[in-house]
Amino acid sequence: LPINWPSPLHNKCSQGNCMYPNLPQPAPGTYVCVGCRKGTYVVTMSMAVEVEAQSRRAYEFRQQKRERYQAIQETSERRSEERDYAR
Repeated sequence: LPINWPSPLHNKCSQGNCMYPNLPQPAPGTYVCVGCRKGTYVVTMSMAVEVEAQSRRAYEFRQQKRERYQAIQETSERRSEERDYAR
């Protein structure tokens, strides 16, 4: 793979001159290259499992970040209301 390849999970086309980094796929199978539409690439079961696992980790990370932000917002609003009530 070229040095500037996005990730090992991006798929290389079977056409030697095509350098399009096809997106990771969550299901095994043979896919047509999006870049040249002439070549194909194969996604194995282990590759698909890794894509699914990374997607799940990314979702969980965003969910945790969202929950932390919401908790901070709620705490800030509660403190603001308490200050207003104390006046």
